[in-house]
Amino acid sequence: RVVKEKPVLVCEVETVPEQDHDMPGVADLASEVAQLLRDTIRLNVKMQNLSVDNEQMEPKELDDLSPSELSYWVASFFQDVKLLQQNLLEEA
Repeated sequence: RVVKEKPVLVCEVETVPEQDHDMPGVADLASEVAQLLRDTIRLNVKMQNLSVDNEQMEPKELDDLSPSELSYWVASFFQDVKLLQQNLLEEA
């Protein structure tokens, strides 16, 4: 649920216990999160004018991770990326 949109997007989320990744809808949500991360990677590459190989642009790991593993992968991706966060905010 979106709580507010400006100056930054703030949402309320529902946590799913790690052992319940077989719950209905969780796989669909994980797939959506993986696609949103791919979109974020592409946007970052474009905004930073970076030269990256296809594996960096389309990480295959995203297709093989369980929803729980994906959540940790996404969190690690955004670790210490203040410049990316600022650039994304300025583009919005």
